[in-house]
Amino acid sequence: MAHSDEVKAQVMAALLSGDGVSEVARKLNLPKTTVHRIKSEISSEKLEQVQTEKRERIDDLLLDTMSANLSALSRIARASSEPSYIKTQPAESVAVLYREVASTTIRLLEAASAAGIGEAEVSEAD
Repeated sequence: MAHSDEVKAQVMAALLSGDGVSEVARKLNLPKTTVHRIKSEISSEKLEQVQTEKRERIDDLLLDTMSANLSALSRIARASSEPSYIKTQPAESVAVLYREVASTTIRLLEAASAAGIGEAEVSEAD
């Protein structure tokens, strides 16, 4: 079934903004096959560019979230290491907090290592 130029334009605009086929089909109440057919009319270079931009946006959001979480973890670690704080807390609570901070730190270091983050090149003079 042929669709109007307006519908095709809506589908293309949604796809080029980063929406997936299923999402576009649901939003516009169209069969997925129709959306796939219209998608096939878009150049592969343009679709690759959209996917790259989408991944970059996700990467930026992840980095922002990780940065905020690391800052919060750092503030928690500093505040909870103050003698005035430790003296007012049950020993078990302090132990649980430190175990969680240590566990989170280890998981972050493992993830960073797996992603190659923080690896500096070592020169032969070192």
